[in-house]
Amino acid sequence: MSTYTTGDIAKRCHVSVRTVQYYDRQGILRPSQMSDANRRVYTDEEVKKLKLIIVLKELGCSLKDIKLLLRNEETLKTLSSMLKVKEDELQQDINKKENVVKRIKEVRKYFNKTSISPITHLYDIDHIMKESLNLKSIRKKLWLATGIVGIIQYTGLVASIVTKEKEPFLSVTPVTIIYALVLTYYYKNNVSYLCPNCQNVFNPNTLDFIKAQHTPKTRKLTCPDCHETHFCIEVPKNEEQC
Repeated sequence: MSTYTTGDIAKRCHVSVRTVQYYDRQGILRPSQMSDANRRVYTDEEVKKLKLIIVLKELGCSLKDIKLLLRNEETLKTLSSMLKVKEDELQQDINKKENVVKRIKEVRKYFNKTSISPITHLYDIDHIMKESLNLKSIRKKLWLATGIVGIIQYTGLVASIVTKEKEPFLSVTPVTIIYALVLTYYYKNNVSYLCPNCQNVFNPNTLDFIKAQHTPKTRKLTCPDCHETHFCIEVPKNEEQC
């Protein structure tokens, strides 16, 4: 039967000598015997045990769990139950971290790397983020109304093609234009814009609003406070700004 010193078993299982000594002190990896020189002697049985401990540690088991499993010589059924608990705990931790990452990404949209605003503005940003949930209903109404405009325009176009007359399409054109202007007015009067540089919330004039390059949630505008041009973030207009 092969025997190993503390250094030998550590090398064989790819761990440090301190790890072996620590497991010894914790009572989960005792040496098979002590030599005449009072040195710890391990056998193949302890090698197997150490490898098992390493696997259990990799699965997230605590030393307390490992002691319980090894001391009572528990079965895989016990391990399965224990791992299910660990899995649930880890999944909860992952979900929490994913939510934190999502929140970090959302917060970072409200300021850039060169932002000159003090850290105290973070509270205002957090408040705006929570209020921005109201924009979803505004956008939903806008898309619904836009769809109606599209249907009216498409109906006029189809009618003109079928009848080979311009009148059906021309007759709905004023309606769609008026509808579009009303939608633009409604949307502009329900949103403001937050500058990512200085966090100033402002309302652009109608011309700047219409001609500005934009994405579904931002619009390229010049901030009246810091006078820098950025893709400013849409936020709901509060009552004081209305």
